Amino acid sequence: MVLIGIIADTIEYDNIKKNITNKELQLYHITKSNIQNFQNIVFDTIIIMKKLDSFSEQVNILTKMFKQAKYLICNADICIEIALGCTNANITLITYGFNSKASIVVSSVTDEKLLIDIQREIVLEKGKVLELGEQIMTKIIPLNTYENLVIFIISLIYPTK
Repeated sequence: MVLIGIIADTIEYDNIKKNITNKELQLYHITKSNIQNFQNIVFDTIIIMKKLDSFSEQVNILTKMFKQAKYLICNADICIEIALGCTNANITLITYGFNSKASIVVSSVTDEKLLIDIQREIVLEKGKVLELGEQIMTKIIPLNTYENLVIFIISLIYPTK
């Protein structure tokens, strides 16, 4: 079982959870009000989809969670200084968004498709490497671009067997 913690608005979390088909993945919604419940859980992946300003009183818990995760996936179009300051050498940091400095960038959006550019090689478990290059993703309607990107990244890291 792979544990994924998602820091997001409720609607974003629900949309992602509904569209993840890999049964080996267990998703948890991390919020300011429930973060205490997760402080002793080691997540394989933590996804940050919103600003962490509201977690200012829980910085110690966030820091511990980030340091224990294998993957930290962050929306590069929002402020994520707390997350970036809490990483360690063993974590794989993947940033995403429209920001040209992100690891995974949306380079084009149409009504039905996203053109996604992987801008740096990303080393995954067991030596698997996500190669540089562009990929086309069929959008899941009515999800927003960021929700689609998160689902895309999760499917790259944890492909359905």
